[in-house]
Amino acid sequence: MARFNLPRIGTDNKRQVLLCVLCGLLAALVAFWVNLPVRPLADRLVQSAAKQGLHMVIDRPALAFPFGLHAAGMEVRIPNLPHPPIPLRGLTLTPAWTSLFGSNPGLDLETGVMSGKLWATVHRKGDIALRLKGLQLSESLGPRLPLQVVAVIESGQFNGRLPLAGRNSSDLELTLNNAALVGLKTFGAARDRLNLGRIRLKAGGRGATLKITTLEASGGDIEAAGSGSLTLGRTPALSRLNLTLQLKPSAALDPALRDLLNLLGKPGRDGRYRLRLSGPLNALRTR
Repeated sequence: MARFNLPRIGTDNKRQVLLCVLCGLLAALVAFWVNLPVRPLADRLVQSAAKQGLHMVIDRPALAFPFGLHAAGMEVRIPNLPHPPIPLRGLTLTPAWTSLFGSNPGLDLETGVMSGKLWATVHRKGDIALRLKGLQLSESLGPRLPLQVVAVIESGQFNGRLPLAGRNSSDLELTLNNAALVGLKTFGAARDRLNLGRIRLKAGGRGATLKITTLEASGGDIEAAGSGSLTLGRTPALSRLNLTLQLKPSAALDPALRDLLNLLGKPGRDGRYRLRLSGPLNALRTR
């Protein structure tokens, strides 16, 4: 019987074969990446955000190398809150590689917002870890209270699961610097600005109710300390705050504002005024 012997592949030939295989795989990946539809990926992201109660508009999505999505900008709006859309600049999304082999894959997000930076990791089941740094805050308190809150969010982090409902847990920490209330001349003050200095906030809870465990303001015209709870509803009218505050004015406080504090009652022996804020967010009452 005739025998057939296959030719042996030498070392040089093996390298050539391996190189051809690698080149073929690389060409296939490049072809897959180039032809990957960007708009459907962006649309799916918008749909996922909508399930969490967010309205999102992505500006000029494009592929980011390697394996990511980049957008010139994005706007995020919470439909039930009377707040203008929040613009994000230079959004980049990449896979959270260590999560892709589990049951809860996620995406890493990096973007510019309010002249600062935001980083987040968002998972399919709603888990989110978020960090903030250097955001310039400037918010109006509304037509009934013509004041503006300004501050720099020095650092912030949120860890939890969205939506904030049921038994989903969450933790929030914020540190603000150069905080102030602006617009006080409307109330007869000589100065338009009330400096609040440095503010620290810690809160956590389950579902829609957050327990405020730490609220401190130091280094400003008024020192403050407080605690309480915040229950988030679909609108400010359905959201409730229950907050106990202790306020201690400094010697630099405007005399007109000190007179306003006296309307809250007499200070204690320690010089602190005690008050309670409660009710829906659109109609808070003081006691």
